[in-house]
Amino acid sequence: MMRAILAACCLLGLVLGGALAPAAGIQTPIPDLGVEGEGIDDAGSGEGGESGHGDGDLGANGSSGVSNYGGVSAGGYPERATVGGRLELADRPALVVESPEPARWRLGAYATYTGDGWEQGSDSRVPLSSPVSAVSADQPAYEIDVRVRRSFRSLATVNRPAFAATEGRQVFVDKERAFTVDDPIRAGETYTTLTYGGVSPASAAVASDGDYPAEIEARYTQLPDDTPDRLGNRTAEITADAETPYESAVAIERWLEATKEYSLNATHDRDADVATEFVFEMEAGYCQYFATSMVAMLRTQGIPARYVTGYSPGDRVGDDEYRVSEANAHAWVEVYIADVGWVTFDPTPAEGRVEAGRDPAPLDELGDNWDAATDEDNATDTLTRSDETGSSISVTLTEDPVPGRPTTAVVTRNGTPVTRADVLFNGERVGGTNRGGSVTGTVPYAETLSVEVRIREDLPQPDRDELDATVAYSAGIQTDGNPIVEFPLPTTAEIDPLGDPAPGESIEVVATVQGDPIPAADVSVDGQRVATTDDRGSATVELPDAETADIVVERGDVSGDRTISLRSNESNVDGSGPLSVSVTPEAPAPLPYTPATVRVEYENEPVGNATVTVDGDTVAKTGADGTATVRFPLSDPITVTAAAPEGYVSDSGEDPLGETASADLGGARLTGTARIGGLYRNAMGVLGIGIGLVGGLVGLGRRRDIHLRRLLADRDRLPTAAAQSVLGVVVGTGAAVDSTLPALRRRLEAGLALLTDGPEGIVTLGAALAATLRRGLRRIDPRALFAALRGEDTANRAAGATARKPAVREAWDELRTHTTVPSWATSTPGEIARWAIERDDLPESAVTTLLSAFREVEYGDRPPEERAAAIEAAIERIRETAAPADDGGADR
Repeated sequence: MMRAILAACCLLGLVLGGALAPAAGIQTPIPDLGVEGEGIDDAGSGEGGESGHGDGDLGANGSSGVSNYGGVSAGGYPERATVGGRLELADRPALVVESPEPARWRLGAYATYTGDGWEQGSDSRVPLSSPVSAVSADQPAYEIDVRVRRSFRSLATVNRPAFAATEGRQVFVDKERAFTVDDPIRAGETYTTLTYGGVSPASAAVASDGDYPAEIEARYTQLPDDTPDRLGNRTAEITADAETPYESAVAIERWLEATKEYSLNATHDRDADVATEFVFEMEAGYCQYFATSMVAMLRTQGIPARYVTGYSPGDRVGDDEYRVSEANAHAWVEVYIADVGWVTFDPTPAEGRVEAGRDPAPLDELGDNWDAATDEDNATDTLTRSDETGSSISVTLTEDPVPGRPTTAVVTRNGTPVTRADVLFNGERVGGTNRGGSVTGTVPYAETLSVEVRIREDLPQPDRDELDATVAYSAGIQTDGNPIVEFPLPTTAEIDPLGDPAPGESIEVVATVQGDPIPAADVSVDGQRVATTDDRGSATVELPDAETADIVVERGDVSGDRTISLRSNESNVDGSGPLSVSVTPEAPAPLPYTPATVRVEYENEPVGNATVTVDGDTVAKTGADGTATVRFPLSDPITVTAAAPEGYVSDSGEDPLGETASADLGGARLTGTARIGGLYRNAMGVLGIGIGLVGGLVGLGRRRDIHLRRLLADRDRLPTAAAQSVLGVVVGTGAAVDSTLPALRRRLEAGLALLTDGPEGIVTLGAALAATLRRGLRRIDPRALFAALRGEDTANRAAGATARKPAVREAWDELRTHTTVPSWATSTPGEIARWAIERDDLPESAVTTLLSAFREVEYGDRPPEERAAAIEAAIERIRETAAPADDGGADR
C-alpha cells in the first residue's frame, strides 16, 4: 500500500514538474539585477547580446540549460554565448557613462564560431600594462568614465580600445581587445577606459584592398567544418558586385537590413547552423541573429570578422552623460579592413530596435547629439516672415548640413510648399523649389551655410515692408527683401594615415569631415603643400626623414591638422614611452629568427624584472642588469614593448600615457617601445649574397672544368680525392717553405749589415723580406685541390709534375711561380710576359710562346691541343732557366 502511495506521489510530482519546469528554469539562474548591484557577474553564467529573460518554449526546443539562450546576463562577456531564445525587455540600470560623444559601449568580442553560438579564448588573456596598439592610430582619442550599477568583470569601452585603469585591480586584455578583471567591479564603483576612436567609413573604403596579417586571417575566418555550402554560395551572390572587402561588408549589412525584420520573439532549429537558419529559414530575429549571420557570411568569403557584445548608447541624462540599462544590450560586428584595422558594422535594423523600446533613437544616426528629441530639434532651422494676413515662410533642412554633403532645403508658407522659388547656398543658386517646396544642393566648405530664398515677382507674396524675420539658432538677415537663414557647419577635418608611417616613405592619408571624404583639398606636410585629395578624400604624401610629421588638410574654411609619429626603418631605435628600450641584434643586422638583446632603462638606470613583449607576445623578463634575450619573429617591422614591474613608478610621478591620460591613470605601469624594421630587406640581402656565392662557385667550377655530373659520377672517389688534395697542399706548402728558407736566410744575413745603415737600411731590409715571402707563397700550388676534384692523382702530380703534359692555362699559372710580378691579378698578360723576360731573365722565346698560346685559348676559340707540344717545350725551358735561382742561386 505504501509503495503504491509513493509511486502515485512521484507520478504527480513528475506531472507538476513538467508543467512548471519552464517558469522554474527561467527564474532559478537569474537574480534580481536591479537591486543595488546584487546582480550576477557578467562573465559568469549568462550570455552576451540582447538582455532579458528566457521564455517557456526553451524546453520544447530541447534545451537543457535555460542560461544557454536568450542573453540572460545582459550585455555580458561570458566564455560562451549561445544564440537563440525569445526575450523579454528588462529596464534595469547597468551603466552610467561619461563620454564626449555617444557610442556603442563595447564589452568584448568573439573569434570562434561553433554553429550555435560563440566562444572566447580565455587563455589569450595577458595583463594590460601599456596601451594596446592600433592600425593607423598613434595616440588615444579620448577617454570615458563608467560607473557601474551592478557587478561586472568586463569593462566598457569604445571600438578600438586603447587602455583601462581601475582602483586596486589588475586589468587583463585578450586577443579580441576585451578588458576584464578577476575581481568584479561592484555597483557604485567607477573605472576609466581610453579609445582610439572609430574608423571613418571613408578611410575604410579607401584602404580596403590590402592584404591581411596571417594571424588575423587565420583566426577570424574560421567556420565549423559542417557549415553548409549554400551559405557561402548565397553570400557570393549578394557580394557579386563588390570589389573590396569593405564593399562586401556593406552589401551584406544592407541585405540583412532589407530582407529581415527585427523581433524579440525569434527561435530556430538548434540542431542546425544558426547563421544558415537565419539566412534561409527565418524572416525575423534580434541582434544576435543579425550579427552572427553577418560574421559567418563574411567568413565564407575569406573576410576576417568577429562578433561583438555590449550596449547601445542609452538615454542622454546630462551633458556628455548616458544612462544605460539592460534593455540597451546589443550585439554587432567588427570587420578587419587592411591598413585601418577593425571597423564597426551593425546589420540589425535600427528602426526595429527603436520600435521595440531598445534605443531612444536609431543607432545608424549616432552623432554628437544622439538623442531622439535632440535630433528632432536639430533637424530644422527656421526663418519666419509675417505679413498683414499672418502668412509666414519657413526654410527647413531635412538633415544636419555637412560641407560637401548634399542637403535638401524645404520652403513653406504656413505649412504650404512654396514652388518655383530660387534658393541660394552662400550666394550661389542651387535651383528652384519643386511642387513640394524643396530643392537639393551641396553644402559649401564654409563656416556657415547661408540659405537665401528669392520669391519670384510674378508670384503672390506678402508685403516686404512688414517682414519680421527670426531664426531659431542664428539671427535672420534680409538682403533686398529676400529672407536668409544661416546654419552653423562643422569645419574640423579628420586626418587618418593608412598603414605604418616611416621616415622617408610614402603614405596614403584620408581627410574627412563628419565621416564624409573631402575631395580637392590641399595637403601640406611640415608647412609645404605636397598633394591634393581625390574624390575619395585620399592623397599620397612623402614623409620627411624625421621622428614626426605635421600634416595639414585645407579646403575653404574646413581644415585639420595632425602630427603623426614616424617609426624608424632602422634597428635599435627607441620608440614611445617613458622607458628607454633598445634592441641590439646579435647578428650583424636584424634578421628573422635571430637572437637579440633588449635593454630596458629608466633615466639611464637599468630596470630589472620588466616584462618584454614582441609583437604583443610576452617572451621574457629582464634581469637585474635590465637586459633580456629575445628572438625576432618572421615579421617586419617588429614592435618590442617593455613594462616595468608593479610598483615601479618614477619619483616625479610622470604619467606613463603622456598628455592623453587623466590623473586617474597616474598609477599605470611605466612602459616603453622600440620598433625594429628592415628585417625583410636584410633577409633578402643575405639571400642575395648566398645566391651570389653559389653562382660564383658554379662559375669557378665550370672554368676549372668541374661539373656536377662528374662530381656525382665520381662521388665514391670524392673522400679519397679530398684527402689527396689536402695532402698535396701540405706537401706543396712544405716544399715552398723549404725552398724559401735558403733565400730567406741570405736576406737575413744581408739585412744584419743593412741595420747599420740606419732607417734607410731598415726600409730596404723590409722590402727585401716581403719580396722573398711573396715568392715563397707563390710556390703553394692551388691547383692541387682542383686536380683532386677532377679525379687526378695528387700525389703522383706532386712527385712528377714534369712528366705530365700541361694544359695552356696550367702552364700559364705555373709561369706565375717563376716570376716576381708584384700584382699578377691586376697585370695584363703582356705586362706579365715583359716582366718575366726583362726582370726575371726568363727565355724570351719560351715566354712568348706561352703568351701567344694563352691569348689564343683564353680570348679566341683555338683548341689547346694544337699547341700542346710547343707549350710543353716552352714550360720545360722556363723550368730549366729558373731552377738555379729557385735552388738558391743568384737572386734576380
